[in-house]
Amino acid sequence: MIGSRITKEHFFAGDNPHLGEMAAARQIAKTVTYGFSESNDIIGKLMKANPLLQISWKTKEDPQIYVIDTQLTGSYNTENFLAAIAVGLHFNVSPQEINSGIEGYTPTNNRSQIMKTAQNTVICDYYNANATSMAAALDNIRIIEADKKAVILGICLNLEQNLLKNIGKSWIM
Repeated sequence: MIGSRITKEHFFAGDNPHLGEMAAARQIAKTVTYGFSESNDIIGKLMKANPLLQISWKTKEDPQIYVIDTQLTGSYNTENFLAAIAVGLHFNVSPQEINSGIEGYTPTNNRSQIMKTAQNTVICDYYNANATSMAAALDNIRIIEADKKAVILGICLNLEQNLLKNIGKSWIM
């Protein structure tokens, strides 16, 4: 079984050099990395994001490629799925069970959620409380194919007004 070969204990996004440096500085020897480069233990690829995500993944040790059709939007969620896959394999959850679990999850908490009305597709992502997550959500809107798009930004009390203006300007340009 694929999961029985992974016996490591610390999980992190292997494409993030800062996390790798932190693990090395702390002499953490038992790690599981996930990300998009072939050097990771769990290797993923975003296949589609229009608006729902389709991702593929494999392990470094096995060439078998798995494809998951999710019920979430937001390309920024791909890394979260890869983390869940890594943890699932660590606990000997089969790839089929992992895929089924991710495919079966439909958000109802207004996070990366899709709602369809008679005339519109609404992406509900109401909790982007920092500039990085807000920019990622706007980038996601940018790549979705649609004839018309509109974005409603609420008040973010913990973001400076100038920062919000810059996010808006970068998205419009």
